[in-house]
Amino acid sequence: MRRFIGNDREQFFNWLHGQGWSTSGTPLKRAMDDVGQYYSWTDARGPWGNTPGTNDTSAQLECRKAYHILMTDGYANETGGARATARQGDFDNSNGPVITGPGGASYQYTPSRPYQASGGGTLADLAMYYWNRDLNPNLANRVRPDASNPAFWQHMVNFTVGLGVGGTLAYPDDLARIQAGTLNWPTVQNNHATTVDDLWHAAVNSRGRYLSARDPAEFASALTSILEEIAEREASEGGVAAAAATLQAGNRKYVPTYRTGSWTGNLTAYELDANGQQLEKLWDAESSLPAAASRNIFIGTRATTGAKAVAFTWDAMSTEMKAEMGANAVAAWVNHLRGDTSLEGTTQGGITLRRRMARLGDIVNSQPTYVGGLVDMQYQYLPEGTAGRESYRAFVNAKRSRTGVIFVGANDGMLHGFRDTDGREVFAFIPRALLSSLPSLASSSYTHRYFVDGQQTESDAYLNGSWRNVLVGSTGAGARAVYALDVTNPTSMNAGSVLWEFDSTIDPELGHVMAPIEVGRMKNGEWAAVFGNGPDSASGLARLFIVNLRTGELIRSIQAGNATNNGLGGVRLIRDANQVVIGAYAGDLQGNVWKFDLTSTTSAQWRVAFSGAPLFTATDSGGAPQPIMATPQVISHPRGGYMVLVGTGKLYEEGDQTNAQQQSLYGLWDQQILVQSGENWVWSSAERITTRSSIVDHSIDADTISGSGDSTYYTVTTTPLDWTTHRGWSLPLTIVAGQRNLLSPQFLFGYALFETMAPSAEGTVNPCEDANSGVGYNLVLNPLTGAMPTIPIFDTNGDGVIDSRDTVAAGAQTTWDGRDVVLRERPNPCPSGDCGDNPSPCPPGTKQAVLAGASAGNISTCIPIPPPQRWWWRQLFE
Repeated sequence: MRRFIGNDREQFFNWLHGQGWSTSGTPLKRAMDDVGQYYSWTDARGPWGNTPGTNDTSAQLECRKAYHILMTDGYANETGGARATARQGDFDNSNGPVITGPGGASYQYTPSRPYQASGGGTLADLAMYYWNRDLNPNLANRVRPDASNPAFWQHMVNFTVGLGVGGTLAYPDDLARIQAGTLNWPTVQNNHATTVDDLWHAAVNSRGRYLSARDPAEFASALTSILEEIAEREASEGGVAAAAATLQAGNRKYVPTYRTGSWTGNLTAYELDANGQQLEKLWDAESSLPAAASRNIFIGTRATTGAKAVAFTWDAMSTEMKAEMGANAVAAWVNHLRGDTSLEGTTQGGITLRRRMARLGDIVNSQPTYVGGLVDMQYQYLPEGTAGRESYRAFVNAKRSRTGVIFVGANDGMLHGFRDTDGREVFAFIPRALLSSLPSLASSSYTHRYFVDGQQTESDAYLNGSWRNVLVGSTGAGARAVYALDVTNPTSMNAGSVLWEFDSTIDPELGHVMAPIEVGRMKNGEWAAVFGNGPDSASGLARLFIVNLRTGELIRSIQAGNATNNGLGGVRLIRDANQVVIGAYAGDLQGNVWKFDLTSTTSAQWRVAFSGAPLFTATDSGGAPQPIMATPQVISHPRGGYMVLVGTGKLYEEGDQTNAQQQSLYGLWDQQILVQSGENWVWSSAERITTRSSIVDHSIDADTISGSGDSTYYTVTTTPLDWTTHRGWSLPLTIVAGQRNLLSPQFLFGYALFETMAPSAEGTVNPCEDANSGVGYNLVLNPLTGAMPTIPIFDTNGDGVIDSRDTVAAGAQTTWDGRDVVLRERPNPCPSGDCGDNPSPCPPGTKQAVLAGASAGNISTCIPIPPPQRWWWRQLFE
C-alpha cells in the first residue's frame, strides 16, 4: 500500500462519498471477497507491485504479507456471499490445493481442528479460501512463515473486530475446547449471534486474530494492537535444534523466533517425518508459559561459596542485589520481569512498567540446545584408573530415559528451559551480571538490547564423585559472562543446579563470548570449560580461558599474540585416544589461527604452540587480516597431523553489515603430531604455514545453476593439491559482496558443510522481507582438498529424488536463519525394507543428510560414501 496522503487521500474520499448508502444489512462476506479479489491481482498495479496503484515496472515483492482488518458493529445480514459461486464452498472442511515453495517446501491444507466446520459458504470458509491457496501464482512463494502461520505463499490474513457484539461462544476460552474436540463451531445463521462466532472463526482460519471491543477505549486498544502486530516482522536467526541427530519418524525440530517492534520471542516445536521434512506444529513455548507466580526462575549470586543462585523473587533477593537494581527498586519490578502483567502501564518505583504483547523475550542469536540422551563423549576410554571410567556407559544409558528439555537464551534476561513433551517452561536462569540492567527491560522507555544472547553446550563431566550432565553457556552480545549449570535432572532443576558464573567483574579480560564453549578433561586431571575471551575485553588482547568446571575458578589464561583491538573466537579442543584434552585451535579478529599446547600435566606449562606464533594468518588479496570468530573444525590428515577448517568474517558491531571485505574458507594442514618424550606425549616440531604460496586457491564459478522453482546452486573450480609442497587450500567467498562465514563447519559424512551468509545492507531490504540479516549460501566441500562433490548431492530439478538427472553442485542459496541441524541417515533406516510414505531420495553409494533450518522446507542432500581405502577421516567432535 502507499501512504494515505495527498492526491491518493483526496481521490479515496471522493470515491467514498460517491457511494450509495445502505440503510440495512451487514454484508461481511461481500466485503471480505472484494478485498480478497484485490489481493488476487497479479499485475504491477496490484498489491504485490513495488508501488501498488502505479505503472511501476520494477519487480513485484514476492514476500510481501497481506492483511485485512474487518470490523462490524452488528450481526452479518446478507442474502449472498462471495461474488462468484466458486468461492462459496466448504473450504475449511475440504482439502486445499498443493502449494510448493523454496527449498522443496510443500503444503496442503487438510481439514483439522480448530479450523474445520461443517456447512459451507460462511465467512470462515471464505477466509480459508483466501488463505489456503496462492493468490499470485506468478510470483515465487517467499512469504515468511512464523509460529502461528505456516503460509509461505501469497495469502490474506484477517484481523476481525466485533464492536459491542457477542457470539454464542465464550471468547477466548472456547477455542481450546474446539481444538480439543469437545466443542464445535456453531452452524451460522443470518442476522444471529452465530455470525459473530463466524467472525472469530474467520480470523482463526486465516491465522489472524479476533478482538472484541465493547467501548471506545477497548476499540482504540484493539486497533492499536492489530496495527502493531502487522507492523512487526518475525525472524529466526539463532539456528535450530532437534531431539535426535538421525533421520527417523517422530523426530522434532525446535525453532526460535523474534518479533521486531515488541521484541517478543517464541520457541516452536515441529514434528519431522522419516526424511526430516517438517510436519505439524506440536507446541509453542509462549502459549505454555506458566503463570508468573508459578515460574521456576533463579538469579545468580556470584558467590564463591554457599548458594550460587537464589529464587528471583523480591523476598529471596539480598539487600545488596536489590540495591544493584537501583535506589528505587521495588517488588513490582521483579514481578513484572517474572511475567506479571497486572501492573503494566502503571508507575512503580519511578518507572512506568512496559506493556508487552507477550512475556517471552526475543530469541535472536541463541541456538536452542536439546538436553536429553544425545550426548555421548566416549569417556569409557579415559585412561585406566581415572575416576568414573567404568561407570560412564551406565550414565549414558540412564540419560536416554530422561524427559528432554530445550534450553535457549532470550533477551528478557533469562536462559529458559522448556519441557519437550509440552513446551512448558520448567526452569529459567538470570546471570548476576545482568542484574543492574534489568530495570531498563521493565521500563516503558525500553529500547532493544541484548541480555542472554549466547550459545549453550551440553557435556558430561565427573564432578564431586559422580557423573554429571552440564550445560555451559554465555550471554553473547549481552553482558560479558559465562555460566555453568547442572542439568543431570533437567525437569527438576533448582537453585542448586547453578554451578557458577564467571564474568568481567572477576576478570576484565573477558569480552563477549559469542561461540559455544568447549568442555573436557585436562591432562592435569581437572575438568574444565575452555573458551576464547571474545571481543571488547579490557585490554583488547586475544586470550584463551580455561576455567575449573567444578568451582568456576580460573585455571589458566593464555595470551595469544600482542595485537590489540582483538579477541579470541570459538575454540575447538583436540583429544587423544583416551578422550583427554591435549590441545586446542581458535581464530582471532586479526586473522590468526592459533594452536594451544595443552599436553603438560602442569597447567602452568600450557601455552601457545609454535613458540608463541600462529599456525597461519588469513589475509585478503590486499594483505588485510580476515577476522575469524567462528569455531574451527578439525579432522585427522591421512599423512599425519590435522586438517583445520576455518572460515573468516564477523557480524556483531557497527559497520560490519556494510563491510564488503572479501572473506574466505580455508583448509589448513597442521603437520604436528604427538610423539613420546620420556613418560609424556608432546607435539613434534613442525613448520607453521608462513607463505601464502603453500595454499592453493580455488574459486566459486560466476555462472550459477537455476534449479526448480526459485532455487539457485553454485559450483567450484579447484586447483590440484600436491601434499609434498602444499599445506592446504582456500576458497574466496565471491558469490556476492559481503559474503562471510559466521559458523563452525559441520560434517556431512565425509564432506564439510560451510554455512556462509551475506547481510542485507541498511535500507536495502524490501518492505515485504522478514527481519533476518540476509541470504545464506551453503557450500559442501571435501574437507581435505576443498573440492566439490563429483556427483549430484542436491535435488536441483525438484522431482523429489537425487540422481543423475540432477546437476552436480557444491552449494545452494537459502534463507539465512542461523545454524542448521544436520540429520543423518541411520545405518539401517528401514529394517523392514519398507519405508512407507517416506522412501529415501538417495541412490546407492550415498547417504542422506538433511539440513533442517527454521523454514518449513528442510534441504535433503545425498552425500557420497567414501570408498573403504579412504576411511582416513575421523570426526573428533560435533
